[in-house]
Amino acid sequence: MRSENGHQKRRKSIVGLVNQRGYMMVEDLCAILGVTQATIRSDLDALDALGQLIRLRGVALSIQYSPEERRHAYSGDNRAAIMNHRMSDEKRLIAKVCMGLLKSSDTVFLDTSSTNLALASAMVEATDKAFTVVTNSVDIVHVLKLGSQVNVVATGGDYEAATDSFVGSLAVQALAGFRADYAFITARGFSVRTGIRVYHSQNTPVRKAMLSSAAKRVIVADHSKFTMTGVEMLCGWDQVDILVTDRAPPPEYLPVFEAENIRVMLPDKADLAALETEETL
Repeated sequence: MRSENGHQKRRKSIVGLVNQRGYMMVEDLCAILGVTQATIRSDLDALDALGQLIRLRGVALSIQYSPEERRHAYSGDNRAAIMNHRMSDEKRLIAKVCMGLLKSSDTVFLDTSSTNLALASAMVEATDKAFTVVTNSVDIVHVLKLGSQVNVVATGGDYEAATDSFVGSLAVQALAGFRADYAFITARGFSVRTGIRVYHSQNTPVRKAMLSSAAKRVIVADHSKFTMTGVEMLCGWDQVDILVTDRAPPPEYLPVFEAENIRVMLPDKADLAALETEETL
């Protein structure tokens, strides 16, 4: 019996991840599997042709989606809504914690990510608070337009189809003209020694610009990021004010957080207990 070659093993891993989470962003697959976006796109094309997943621009959907959801997904108009519908519970909990930081009239930076898509959805639901949100994410703009109390500013710039976001010098320059109360920034992984790691992409300068123009710099990431890494450094721990995650960090990180005066925020114990109960069912 022939053994699986590298691309077969990788594609099996992709299908497993997509089915486990409901969807996977191309950037996340690159970070987890340690390959380029071109390689992932080729894999997704092949897997889509085999009927093992559904490939959209920048994202792969599980075939567990209903036929109706697939039709809407392929239309392109409802991609953000479908992703939000299938958002992981962990990211919803993280979004809930982030909402506790915000008060009405705050100005917020949101980078392009599924975690911040969950936060955008929570902002729309908070009808008692008015926000100004500056983002480079097209998906987030589509979600926020549903909230009449949210003032949405899109950075503009060069459109990157793989992430459905605006990047490049124009996006960075636009961010320099704003001063936000909070920047909510996502990561691909963490390093105790070097800090926040990301996959190499044109979104990295945009994220750095958001961090440099915010009064409070918040890293939002589920617990899996403590066991992942990225090929590019976004920032050191000395440039982080708050870390919002869904599980207590590994012990080796605690001295770093204490030394850099980083506030770690977790969901309520009741919310975590409810999530853990659902996971065992």
